[in-house]
Amino acid sequence: MEDAIENIDIGGPVMVRSAAKNFKSVLIIVDPNDYGRIEELLKTNRIDLKIRQNMAAKAFAHTAFYDSQIGKFLRKDAISALELTIPGRRTIDLRYGENPHQAATFYLTPNTNSPLAKLKKMTGRDLSLINLTDINAGLESVKLFKEISAAVIKHNTPCGLALGKTSREALERAIEADPESAFGGVIVLNNPIDINAAHVLSAFKKAGRGNFDIIAAPKINSSAFEYLKDIRESMGIYVF
Repeated sequence: MEDAIENIDIGGPVMVRSAAKNFKSVLIIVDPNDYGRIEELLKTNRIDLKIRQNMAAKAFAHTAFYDSQIGKFLRKDAISALELTIPGRRTIDLRYGENPHQAATFYLTPNTNSPLAKLKKMTGRDLSLINLTDINAGLESVKLFKEISAAVIKHNTPCGLALGKTSREALERAIEADPESAFGGVIVLNNPIDINAAHVLSAFKKAGRGNFDIIAAPKINSSAFEYLKDIRESMGIYVF
């Protein structure tokens, strides 16, 4: 605890806040990702009040994030806190929010153990908010089992959840639980997808039963990945 207290920065945040407060005459930069853009604007003398104000807002958000981490470290009981600031880092810019006309961004708290923190797109469509919540519902479902399991999620509701000796068997059983609702759904497995499991999705389409929007698994074998890409170009393929 003593080392942690000693490492709490006092002067740095004060200087950042002071510069941000005086944004009308000061340009404060706290994000290295802004260096290149600001450098080009400085070269052409295009730093206006709006840019300085935006950078100031970013600076205040940065110091607030820092302070919230200190508070989290020192606070043992968040439930009893009179005021609570939850820090978040932007993780994914979503395709849209709950509806197509709504913009949305996904944030995660630092050091979270959520598998969504490791979610990575391999190919296909970006995620909408509904896709993301469907993946989360699928993860929450399959993590309940030590056995190989698969979930088919539609609008945050499992329409199929099954166990199997292989990924293929679990996937077949999950889809057949309600094949009509499975159409356009999100598939999540707790086991790698191999070529045999990929064939299940192809057979579903060839039978005229439809496609799936998203498929997510801890790993997708290279042969299965190439096969899945050909089933539907826009199908999102994700690993976590």
